[in-house]
Amino acid sequence: PLFGRAARESRVETLHAERESLSERFATLSFDVQKTQRLHQAFSRFIGNHLAVAFEDDPEEEIRKLNTRRAELERALTAHESDNQQNRVQYEQAKEGVSALNRLLPRLNLLADDSLADRVDEIQERLDEAQEAARFVQQHGNQLAKLEPIVSVLQSDPEQFEQLKEDYAYSQQTQRDARQQAFALTEVVQRRAHFSYSDSAEMLSGNSDLNEKLRQRLEQAEAERARTREALRTHAAQLNQYNQVLASLKSSYDTKKELLNDLHKELQDIGVRADAGAEERARLRRDELHAQLSNNRARRNQLEKALTFCEAEMDNLTRRLRKLERDYCEMREQVVSAKAGWCAVMRLVKDNGVERRLHRRELAYLSADELRSMSDKALGALRLAVSDNEHLRDVLRISEDPKRPERKIQFFVAVYQHLRERIRQDIIRTDDPVEAIEQMEIELSRLTEELTNREQKLAISSRSVANIIRKTIQREQNRIRMLNQGLQSVSFGQVNSVRLNVNVRETHSMLLDVLSEQHEQHQDLFNSNRLTFSEALAKLYQRLNPQIDMGQRTPQTIGEELLDYRNYLEMEVEVNRGSDGWLRAESGALSTGEAIGTGMSILVMVVQSWEDESMRLRGKDISPCRLLFLDEAARLDARSIATLFELCDRLEMQLIIAAPENISPEKGTTYKLVRKVVNNHEHVHVVGLRGFAPQLPETLPGTANAS
Repeated sequence: PLFGRAARESRVETLHAERESLSERFATLSFDVQKTQRLHQAFSRFIGNHLAVAFEDDPEEEIRKLNTRRAELERALTAHESDNQQNRVQYEQAKEGVSALNRLLPRLNLLADDSLADRVDEIQERLDEAQEAARFVQQHGNQLAKLEPIVSVLQSDPEQFEQLKEDYAYSQQTQRDARQQAFALTEVVQRRAHFSYSDSAEMLSGNSDLNEKLRQRLEQAEAERARTREALRTHAAQLNQYNQVLASLKSSYDTKKELLNDLHKELQDIGVRADAGAEERARLRRDELHAQLSNNRARRNQLEKALTFCEAEMDNLTRRLRKLERDYCEMREQVVSAKAGWCAVMRLVKDNGVERRLHRRELAYLSADELRSMSDKALGALRLAVSDNEHLRDVLRISEDPKRPERKIQFFVAVYQHLRERIRQDIIRTDDPVEAIEQMEIELSRLTEELTNREQKLAISSRSVANIIRKTIQREQNRIRMLNQGLQSVSFGQVNSVRLNVNVRETHSMLLDVLSEQHEQHQDLFNSNRLTFSEALAKLYQRLNPQIDMGQRTPQTIGEELLDYRNYLEMEVEVNRGSDGWLRAESGALSTGEAIGTGMSILVMVVQSWEDESMRLRGKDISPCRLLFLDEAARLDARSIATLFELCDRLEMQLIIAAPENISPEKGTTYKLVRKVVNNHEHVHVVGLRGFAPQLPETLPGTANAS
């Protein structure tokens, strides 16, 4: 039980706070349950709609064929575009020549005119005179500009200056006299009303005594009013003090009376009678309670000792039980994994038809140590054998796990597949490994010779590579120039225009010059049989730029980067901001709104160029594939995301975004890629989320969509 009103109120407040926290937790859990139910329903719908995809045929083979076909078409299209570009240049040149001839046709009669020389001399003399006048004006322009306002004064006769000076002084004196007369007239007009008060002078002397008496009585009344107001203020202050004292006394009386009533009520609740024997009864009751308290404490100590002993015994038993359970789980996992591994091994052996190759009777009679020794020796030899093949090296490293024996079979299958893809089928089917290796060496020498011959036939010169890269760079610069033509009319805020600057890096430009003009000096690289063209190009780049650190990259990687025209270009964005002129669009130079506007203007022009290109491709019965990449999409709100989806939907673009969270669209399907690491192996899980917007009813034929 609680005694006292303060304790009860505190308990009530505590219970109220607990009730509020429980209500909030109940609401949170209810929302989580609803969210989980919606996710479960969406997942069930996704499984029901897309479960059949897992049992369909593998489309990768068709994709590879289509990719090959697309590559051929792209090469043909590139060749056609280059021919078309050359024809267009020739056509433009011919067109310019024809226009020049057309301009000369109306002036053929002038070519037969003999007086042209005299007219030219006359015009030349006039031109010299005009140039001389222009030089004079340019030399004395400042003096002429100063003298221009006083041309009329300079044209007047200087002998009349004294007469003009006297006329000016006379005019000023006349003006001053007129101003004084006007001021005097204004004063007289303003005081005209006072001229009629001459009769009221006698009244002033008669009323002066009456005014003096009234003034004295007014002063006496004001003094009396001040004394009365001061007395009123004093009495009001005393009244406020007495009221405050009365209020404090009433409050104290009410508090003490309430406390007395509470004490009387508590005494009645606990059954205490305030009489003469109350003290004796209270003393006896206290002694009884003390005795019971001592007995209870002794009993509690005994029970605590027994409880401690039981808890210690229970902890020991719990630890033993957990250890046994852990050992059992580990042993069961080992047994299950061993059985699963053996089943996987048998399944792989049967599926790949290598049972006859792996099942050796002589190995069944060897001990575990002998088999382990053979495995270690074979592992060392295999590491040396597959050191040049990245795929087999990774598979061999994965197969070294003793807990996963099926991976060793996978390595054998991978090696068998590797050999089957690279040698003839009659060689791989032989049971004699020595004969297979000999035939492989013969085939390798033949293929090496054939490869050498084909490389010599298909060798490309360094000058051709430089010309191709330069043409590609010029084509991209022309595209950027076309974008700049559209960006010239873009303006927002203080930004008047936006443009893109594309320059060729100096080191790469020097490389192109050497490839096209000085390639004879570096034939030791391009004629070497030990280096591919990419490696020779990387060596030449290092030779021309020894100050650049290439890091840990291989020459093959550097050469492949040098064959990509995009690595030759440097692009920067500039904006025209009023009086500041052209500025680089850096983070510190532009505001947030200007930076967003600059990016959006470039995006709009790129989308417009995409649309033009897609229209051109559609005219050739080619379906364009357009992708839009967006990073940090989680910074956009729901309305911006919806706008972005609508833009991609209307322009028939596919959107690829990077966001830490899954963005749920209203329509369409969003695929979420999650990378997971399991036993040092990375896996990418693809999860699809269908939009939750209701499906719109299909329009009847012949009707148009209002949107």
